[in-house]
Amino acid sequence: MRFSTVLKRTIIALVLVCAICLCYKVGVKKYKQNKLNKLTNIVFMGKAGSGKGTYGAKLAKEYNLYHMSSGQVLRDYIKNNENENSKKISSIINEGKLIPDEITFEVLKEDIDKKVLCLRCKYKGIIFDGFPRNANSVRFFNDNNIKVYKAVNIDITDEEAIKRIKNRNEGRKDDQDINAIKQRLDIYHKQTKDVVVALTTELNNPNIVEVVNGMGTKDEVYESVKNVLNLK
Repeated sequence: MRFSTVLKRTIIALVLVCAICLCYKVGVKKYKQNKLNKLTNIVFMGKAGSGKGTYGAKLAKEYNLYHMSSGQVLRDYIKNNENENSKKISSIINEGKLIPDEITFEVLKEDIDKKVLCLRCKYKGIIFDGFPRNANSVRFFNDNNIKVYKAVNIDITDEEAIKRIKNRNEGRKDDQDINAIKQRLDIYHKQTKDVVVALTTELNNPNIVEVVNGMGTKDEVYESVKNVLNLK
């Protein structure tokens, strides 16, 4: 067999392999986007101590939703990865600084791809617990074609938040420091106003945010959450 014939066949085989790989990538991308379009995604907002994590986890279990706590996702990323990003995130957290949005976005997107959009994943949606934390973070949804169904703001007074934070046992030293707690609440108030505006404007839905009174019993608040969401 002539060399030129072998070369032609090799080139044809390589072209076919590249075409198959390209078709596979396009197919996977289309599958993920179709799945994203069908998901029921909910944002949970609230002061520290409001119980948003508790109610989010309970709702996720009842309706087969993925409960995504951005803080936990970042901690898991550090624990399970040995790369430049994980080292950078760990260093930023240890210094008490805020993780840049772009790094957070990258980690969250990777987590969604693995936990929600895989072929074997059966979740019907995502609960974003405590995310977005600032107005700029809202663009994560549009940048990744993620449709948000509702944002639930579980509202409690500052006095109640302080009482709950001081009584909980999460191992945080600043949970017993009244000045640190008040500072966190001040930051929350400033950021939340901007987040609400960004959610309504950037996601083009003036009715996307639902406020739930979080001052009742856990059962009462949970029923109120379900009522405003009207999930099936």
